[in-house]
Amino acid sequence: MQDQALVIESLLSTAMAMLSERDPTDAYEMIEKAQDRATRLNSALDSINAAD
Repeated sequence: MQDQALVIESLLSTAMAMLSERDPTDAYEMIEKAQDRATRLNSALDSINAAD
């Protein structure tokens, strides 16, 4: 799960860098990827917490 968190952080950092460019629309794909990963990570954490 640490790997997923690092990927999310990296995707969001990339998206923030892309937002400062002339055409920020490219950042939306990165933001969507980060959101998908965050959703999966949240589901995994919910499963772990439910088991406790």
